[in-house]
Amino acid sequence: MIALATEHVAAAVPGWFGKLSCLGDFASRRLPGDFMRACDGWLASGIETSRAQLGDRWLDTYLTSPLWRFAWAPGVVDAQWWFGVLMPSVDKVGRYFPLLVALPRERAPHDGEALARLEQWFAEVSEAALGTLHAGATLERFEAALHAAVPLADPADPAEPLPPEQQPEELQWINRSAWRFKPGRSLRDCLRDVVRQEATRRALGRTLWWPQRTRAGENRLTVVNGLPAAESFSELLQGAW
Repeated sequence: MIALATEHVAAAVPGWFGKLSCLGDFASRRLPGDFMRACDGWLASGIETSRAQLGDRWLDTYLTSPLWRFAWAPGVVDAQWWFGVLMPSVDKVGRYFPLLVALPRERAPHDGEALARLEQWFAEVSEAALGTLHAGATLERFEAALHAAVPLADPADPAEPLPPEQQPEELQWINRSAWRFKPGRSLRDCLRDVVRQEATRRALGRTLWWPQRTRAGENRLTVVNGLPAAESFSELLQGAW
């Protein structure tokens, strides 16, 4: 029972990887090795390429880079959704490398309550990450803030995905598609299933990005296949992604 409770708590608390101003080297908590290796290779390549592209402007650009919120769909690093934040950071001896905070989920939120909880979660995790750059920041305070973040809500429909025998069957022609449903399903159920199926299919293998800081009145969401290419990392740093 104790082991199960510990596992449940760990699953609800975001993990992290990268540099903290209070530590002298790379550190991490609660993230699987395969995920960290994928992130490390991607970030290291992006940093190296952006340094070459920006030259003398790199450090100023890095230090003023926005905090990015992200959602990575299944097929990017593994079969799960990953939600989190990415921001510029530095260790206590002055070596620059980003801090990434992330939490996996089996499914993306889709109902109003779960989406509202996700927005609150992003706000609290962003605040926790930014707090690591403040004077007097400690690992203990960072960890406490992550543990205190509101837990993500599961989608309202716990039966998703539908069992195979109830899933809509898609029929395709050259210029149109149709779905065939089992008897007894309402039009509302059918439309909901088609929309979710299409949204999930379009998201597979893609990542979604939006900055915490934008110009007044402006909101921006960027969707890209996979993780941003190393050649585009300087755009992330400049807040222009």
